[in-house]
Amino acid sequence: MLDIIILFFLARSIGDKAAVKGLPRRWWVFYTVMAWVVAEMIGILLGLMLLGRNNILSFNGYLIILVCAFGGYLFIRYVVEKMPSKTDDIDKIGEDL
Repeated sequence: MLDIIILFFLARSIGDKAAVKGLPRRWWVFYTVMAWVVAEMIGILLGLMLLGRNNILSFNGYLIILVCAFGGYLFIRYVVEKMPSKTDDIDKIGEDL
């Protein structure tokens, strides 16, 4: 339940960053949720490999899953930050200062 609350706020922040850059807000929120879920699945597999079936529901297992899911968010944040914005300096070449 805690991860859904965290995901809500993180997806909203990605949507805000995308809107500032002139990108479609809803798609980037969707990409964030999908990256979170896929990375969470990878975290489940990693936790199963490291801890085994009996200990995956322990605190350590949940921590591995949450860290991997947060990595999905960080990936999308990196991609959004590297996207050029609609108001780059290249559009202002030749204008008076």
